[in-house]
Amino acid sequence: MTDQNHYGMKMIGVWWADPDGFHIDLDDVPGADEEYSIYAFLDREGAFVRIGSSKGKLRNRMKACVRDLTNATHGRKSPSADWEPAKWQEIGGGKIIARRGSLVSTPVGD
Repeated sequence: MTDQNHYGMKMIGVWWADPDGFHIDLDDVPGADEEYSIYAFLDREGAFVRIGSSKGKLRNRMKACVRDLTNATHGRKSPSADWEPAKWQEIGGGKIIARRGSLVSTPVGD
């Protein structure tokens, strides 16, 4: 099982996928409203499924995941790949971990 504090990340919620769509239940944690975050979806055994980052509020990014994958599940327009909902359903569900990200300024932007 993957250490849930790996890379300084802490559990913020759970996810699951079924024929109705993609679902997320975020715990009531301050980190969900932080901007500039790094997050990961873990399967039920604790293995990393997807790692991502968000410049906006993490809660809003999670809502977009739900919207996009649920739309794709029902064959509606979505930025998610056509095969993606079936893969998430195959995995079933797991935990979401996150931490505050770092803002790095470079000569060409943040």
